[in-house]
Amino acid sequence: MSDQFKEKTEISRGQFEAEAHNLAGEVEKYRNSSETGGLPTKEIVRKALHDLTGHPLPSSFGQVSEEQEGSHYLDAVPVGQKREVEHFLNLVDKEGVVKVVEEVRKSSPNILDAFHAALTHKFYDHFRERGVFK
Repeated sequence: MSDQFKEKTEISRGQFEAEAHNLAGEVEKYRNSSETGGLPTKEIVRKALHDLTGHPLPSSFGQVSEEQEGSHYLDAVPVGQKREVEHFLNLVDKEGVVKVVEEVRKSSPNILDAFHAALTHKFYDHFRERGVFK
């Protein structure tokens, strides 16, 4: 692997981790708030993503609850749209959430909704793996 490729990968991973760190702080604020502390965790992640991106996110995304084992957030998305959403998710690791959200907003509303659901799950899973949620 070339040093240039390795450096770019490390920088992009740092971008994702930096955004995840900022988002975790926002999630914690919402969890400790008397107004939003009782919301489901994925709804709190959705609200925190709104704060990170500066764009309102549809309240419909992230609808698979933490209790719905075996459900996948892209199950109902047609294959072509699923590939597009997965492409955008891969870009998040390279370019960061804010930049990719700007690109996704140029897509169809269905892609935008599916991407928001996938992004919520991506961060939710990331936080669970790191013990952010207890």
